[in-house]
Amino acid sequence: MEQRESMDRRRAADVWRRVAPELDPYPEERPGRPNRRPAPGARPGRPVPPPAPPPRPATREITEAEALRLAIGQKEQARQAYLRQAHRAGGPVGRGLEQLSRELGRQIRRLRSLYYMETGRDDAPLRPPAPAPAEPLQPFLRRRYREELASAEKYDRWAASATDACAAETLTELAEEDRRRARVVLRLLENRLAQ
Repeated sequence: MEQRESMDRRRAADVWRRVAPELDPYPEERPGRPNRRPAPGARPGRPVPPPAPPPRPATREITEAEALRLAIGQKEQARQAYLRQAHRAGGPVGRGLEQLSRELGRQIRRLRSLYYMETGRDDAPLRPPAPAPAEPLQPFLRRRYREELASAEKYDRWAASATDACAAETLTELAEEDRRRARVVLRLLENRLAQ
């Protein structure tokens, strides 16, 4: 009798799998286990393989022209931030920040010329996105110091991988300008802290 009952349950489970494969025919026999749809090709008694992880989105390398456009936008944003801080700070610190802003303007022109040489187009961004909210001078100088050094490292990497000797030389010069600007920012911060 028990054998017949197990045979009937097995047949009923087979019918359930054909009619409603997403449901477990006897969930009360497996407490704490949710009803799951069997994996395609799964057979009773065999372990169900774990689901495959979702595919990762494809990443792509940005082109040199796109990288230059980003750098131009970042430099323009930094130039405007230096100007805003110069107007807020006034005095010798303000004059130093205005000088840094003018230097960034020259650097932006050089980056735009590299962009033109790379693409033959003059559509690099002239204005950055909306300005960042004003921040106190000392945190601003600290952040700019780090960003100038990071920018110098980026230009050094670009110069090392550049195929055009003139572009590599220009990028190396831009990296030196960023390092010099970082030193000026550090001196401005030192003067500010000494007050």
